[in-house]
Amino acid sequence: MAETKKSSKFFTPGWIQVVVAFVVAIVTQGFGIYHFGMLKVPMTEALGAQPAEVALGFSIYALAAGFASLVVGDVINKIKLRGSMLCSAVLFSGGFLILGLMTEIWQVYVAYVVMGVGSALGGMVILSGIPNNWFNKRRGIATAIIWSAMFPGSLVVGQIIPAATASGNWQMAPFALAGIAFVVLIVGAFLLKWQPQEVGLLPDGMTEE
Repeated sequence: MAETKKSSKFFTPGWIQVVVAFVVAIVTQGFGIYHFGMLKVPMTEALGAQPAEVALGFSIYALAAGFASLVVGDVINKIKLRGSMLCSAVLFSGGFLILGLMTEIWQVYVAYVVMGVGSALGGMVILSGIPNNWFNKRRGIATAIIWSAMFPGSLVVGQIIPAATASGNWQMAPFALAGIAFVVLIVGAFLLKWQPQEVGLLPDGMTEE
């Protein structure tokens, strides 16, 4: 019978996964949630639309992300975590690019559908699954670390968007967020592992002999 041997070290490979997931969460959760409040006014003025029309875009984003999250598990089973993250990189950053280029209100809605699906493919399910799969004893700490990324995400957004708006070219903000998101999610796609068994480990740094 195989014998399970526990690692005595606190810093196991699972914490590397937590750090990578933390950075991914800055993008898919921090950028995704906090950007709209700062972009709403410049988008409304650029389109000459009603605030409620523009605000509908973020509601669409939330719905798209929520419904898409229901199938993320199946997506991971079919194209693996890396495939899901690569799709997230294209769609999430693509949504920001559409926002920067939009000239009609319907394009805002398209942008948020695309961005919402991208957020789901690299967001909540994966960010919750990583600590759940890699940890047993320290799962709560790992989960809390990952989800605390929303705060630095808001700080990044809070620096980029006001600076672009003050310069008179607010479109540069979604372009910058798109570039950062694309790089982070691409790197995350190659560093994140869905389960420790993929690298010959068990949860909590345990090994099987």
